[in-house]
Amino acid sequence: MRAMVAAPAAVHVPRRRPFLATVLAIVAILEAAVVLVLGIRGDVRFQILLDLASIGFLSTIVLFPLVGALVLRRRPQTAVAWLMCAMGIGIGTGLVLFA
Repeated sequence: MRAMVAAPAAVHVPRRRPFLATVLAIVAILEAAVVLVLGIRGDVRFQILLDLASIGFLSTIVLFPLVGALVLRRRPQTAVAWLMCAMGIGIGTGLVLFA
């Protein structure tokens, strides 16, 4: 005789979490665009050049929330992906406010 094994209960995840992750990724991309525009405008305190620091900051602003959003689309309960979104948004906000 086969033993009957109960199937694990499905975890209900609100549909708003993946949508919020997508919105945060879009906000991060917009922040990177604002940083680029402010850097190109020619403020002497804040210049965007083709050096490693500028590329690193811009890629952090865009890629961390983007990867976090991709993970959160599949697994919305993952805390590390939420931290990735928050880190990219936080760095982008800091750069926009500095400029």
